[in-house]
Amino acid sequence: MRRSKPRTSGSRSPGSAGAFAGSSSHDAEAAARAATPMADILQDVDTYQKVDELMRVCRSAVRKAQAESRRLGVANVYSFDGQLYYELPNGEYSRNRPPSVEPTMRNHTPDPTG
Repeated sequence: MRRSKPRTSGSRSPGSAGAFAGSSSHDAEAAARAATPMADILQDVDTYQKVDELMRVCRSAVRKAQAESRRLGVANVYSFDGQLYYELPNGEYSRNRPPSVEPTMRNHTPDPTG
């Protein structure tokens, strides 16, 4: 169980001079939040809820697409630090492109000579 650090300087009113002098950044953040109008806080909560819902939908769509690729025997492709990794239909991962993953015409640069 965490215990809060006891105050040694006695109680200070929030309006007194130096009330936040020497306080931790946590106290300063709390004071800034206290000064924020309630409408702004509620708007932030609404924004976070919308972002959370969007992320939930996106993650679900990605999982569905991955499952479909696995069902069809097509490798899922991931990029980590600029390096491509292929999840093979047998569940193994490889940095080598499997034969089933060929560049599509959309991603293929045409040969200018021919």
